[in-house]
Amino acid sequence: MSPFKTLSRSTIATLTAILLLAAGLRFYEIDQRGLFAYDEGWFLLEAKTLYDTIDYTWQKATGQDPGVPLRDYLKERGTVPVTTFKPGHTVLILVGYLIVGVSDLASLGVSALTGTLTVLLVYGFSSRAFGRKAGLLAALVLAISPFHIGYSRAGYAQANGLFFISLGLYLWYAHIQDGSSRWRLLLAGIATGYGFTCHFNLFLMPPLFLFFHLLCSWSSTLMDRARSTALFGVGMALPPTLFELPAHILRFAGLLPEGQWTYVEQFLYRGSLAGNLRFSLDGAHALLDKLVYSEGVVVCAALLLAAIGIAANYRSISREQVIVSLLFIAPALPWSTLSIGLPPLYRTFAVLSLPVAILAGYGLSQVAVWVPNRRVVAAVAAILLVTGWF
Repeated sequence: MSPFKTLSRSTIATLTAILLLAAGLRFYEIDQRGLFAYDEGWFLLEAKTLYDTIDYTWQKATGQDPGVPLRDYLKERGTVPVTTFKPGHTVLILVGYLIVGVSDLASLGVSALTGTLTVLLVYGFSSRAFGRKAGLLAALVLAISPFHIGYSRAGYAQANGLFFISLGLYLWYAHIQDGSSRWRLLLAGIATGYGFTCHFNLFLMPPLFLFFHLLCSWSSTLMDRARSTALFGVGMALPPTLFELPAHILRFAGLLPEGQWTYVEQFLYRGSLAGNLRFSLDGAHALLDKLVYSEGVVVCAALLLAAIGIAANYRSISREQVIVSLLFIAPALPWSTLSIGLPPLYRTFAVLSLPVAILAGYGLSQVAVWVPNRRVVAAVAAILLVTGWF
């Protein structure tokens, strides 16, 4: 059953308070933040190039004369070659431009919005997987997560990518649980594929989703498994394909700038660097430091409780719950154990903010099982809130 149906008044009030808290921490003075990183400004300029191209095309279509060719029109307004194009992320910034105008807020506001909505999706998924109390606690953990808040207040692609991955996860798990129409599975694939188009470092999520989907549907007939997996995969392929096709058409027509790579070509080039990878635990050390110093000891303790809870209830816990628990942890393995000799980037670990929240919420909910006292649960939530805030 959907976790958004038959909500009690107390659940509605609690969830509303968590979402307001999440929105407040992400939107507070967002218009005064500015840009701190080169990439943030570059993404804005790439989106502005598209925005000015649309403006130029509109003028031509409505009989107005821009007075100069498109290339000169773009140069006059300041543009950049679209060389690090993250199409999914750039399109979202473009939507922000169309709503609020050309400003930093177009990018920062979209990240804050998708970051807030991700909190809602984490509640929905965790409620389905581990119960409503775990869902509320998971939403609270993510709402006050410094790691997630940081990307939700930035012009990077991480918050947007995580939103679509979370949407794909929720829709996929709803399909697995309810056996609902395959349209939901197709939408889950589209959301997951769009998440990949926001940034390369989510490239592991589509194959992982497909692999775990096969495991979860193992009891189905071979034909049903093949059909559902194919549908899921087609959905994932749609967003990258819709971005790739126009680029190849423009290249064929001679309109794509010389040396311009498509998104998939950029990704494949980075894949060619895999030969430089070496075993290293620098990423694991960086991740553990981030968990302790950013998320706090309470969240780390909750993760330990989750591991204990899953081990203690392994006979009663469903296969889907175990699989989902592993789903988001798996991407940490390559970033934690492989390196090309450069310092680890926390952006590569951004996807782990989701399992940290989900599993920490489950771990904290075990307190209510082992110590069935509402005051104890409220105290745990209060401690989590205070430690997360400070």
